[in-house]
Amino acid sequence: MPSPIQHPVLGNLVPDQWNDELLTFREFPHMKPFWYPDRDRALTNLEQNQRQWVENWRDHTADLSPVCRDGLVHAALQSFGVYEVTLRVTEDDGGVPIEPQVAAYRYFSEHEERICRNVSDALLRYYRLCRKVCPDWFDDEDYPDDPTIEQLGRLVAFDGFSITRCSSGGMSALRLGWDPDWDPEHGLVMAVFQDQVLALGTDDVDELLHAPDETDGYGVWGPKSMTEAERSTLRQFIDGFEPSEDED
Repeated sequence: MPSPIQHPVLGNLVPDQWNDELLTFREFPHMKPFWYPDRDRALTNLEQNQRQWVENWRDHTADLSPVCRDGLVHAALQSFGVYEVTLRVTEDDGGVPIEPQVAAYRYFSEHEERICRNVSDALLRYYRLCRKVCPDWFDDEDYPDDPTIEQLGRLVAFDGFSITRCSSGGMSALRLGWDPDWDPEHGLVMAVFQDQVLALGTDDVDELLHAPDETDGYGVWGPKSMTEAERSTLRQFIDGFEPSEDED
């Protein structure tokens, strides 16, 4: 079980609800299209102490950690644009984040608006592609073919990110989580390195993050779907890839 720490870059880190990883919360102002849309409703459904924790979330990381995945608390936090950031630490590293994880979080904080804009753009392109090549995913509802980011935000929920232990050039990749209405069973995962999206999908994303030079193939999203900046960053990530020592 990891121990709580006050980190100079990541702030107050506490064990997550499963006591497997460290967790903090942060506001994502540039992901506003994906926030839970009805704050008043979300807060009304909470117990009084939970409402106080959510409204003052910066001071209640330890209180929120065990309950942040409860549906009502989860929605209330997301109505404030507040999401989890998690990372795994090991005893060999003294129970603290490794330098590539710190570098990734610092980079995100310094370039957050651009990264979130690129993430939103990639998600829009992924959705449009899926509508064309996997139309059966969308049979049950009337999904738009070419939504705005605001419209897409009502169809897929952002779910925070984890900072992986794999790295390239001294910086970890981020693993973003999403909950799409069209595939609630499998969800959606996005790999981000520096300011570009490397991969979108499910198991194929984790395969890329584990051993990118051994990836057998891609799902719906692949290099042909990517911008030149995304492809260039993918090549950079692969060329400098360092696996996590405890996963190698």
